[in-house]
Amino acid sequence: MKTILFSLLILSSLVLTSCGDQVYSIPELYNIPGCTGPCGIRMDCEGMEVTVEAKLNSRNMLKLGRKYFLRSEEADRTISIEFAESIPDDIVHKLDEAQEQGKTIHLKGVIEGFDLSTEEYCQRAQILFIQDPKDISIK
Repeated sequence: MKTILFSLLILSSLVLTSCGDQVYSIPELYNIPGCTGPCGIRMDCEGMEVTVEAKLNSRNMLKLGRKYFLRSEEADRTISIEFAESIPDDIVHKLDEAQEQGKTIHLKGVIEGFDLSTEEYCQRAQILFIQDPKDISIK
């Protein structure tokens, strides 16, 4: 019995590690099992650490203070990007320069959820919360 439990523990840690190493597009985030759902119910992916990749252009990123909304044009999906207070503004504002230059970004953070209500329905949406400046990469 201990061997089985130990094997399950090892297997689950390998699965979690491999999920954390994968780089997702915005539509791929929504395809992670348990990463969509109705308002008021925590998504299974909340708390999961992921890396998101996006090529920026003049139409796919909106900025509101230190909060950004990054949109996937091919799948009409959006994710909110928020930054820990410990990340300096000059680091955060490098995303603006990256957008102007049409660069690709990699953002590593933790998925959090919030309720997004429209006139027609309410669904759980995703926030990518970035905690460390080294988790922001611009190429």
